[in-house]
Amino acid sequence: AGTITQVPSNRVQKNKPGQLVFLVPAAGPTFLPGTYFLEVRARQKDALQLRSGRLDSTLTVI
Repeated sequence: AGTITQVPSNRVQKNKPGQLVFLVPAAGPTFLPGTYFLEVRARQKDALQLRSGRLDSTLTVI
């Protein structure tokens, strides 16, 4: 397991079942060059359970 880097929820512009739009912080101390996995966690309104999903592909920062 590697380091976990979180993108704050205020950077998410849209989180719908078929579409996720968010802003990635600029490269630097937050996202160094390398390979990353994308995992999204969300709690639906009035739900106690936290749901998560992971993109099958890897993302590469160069």
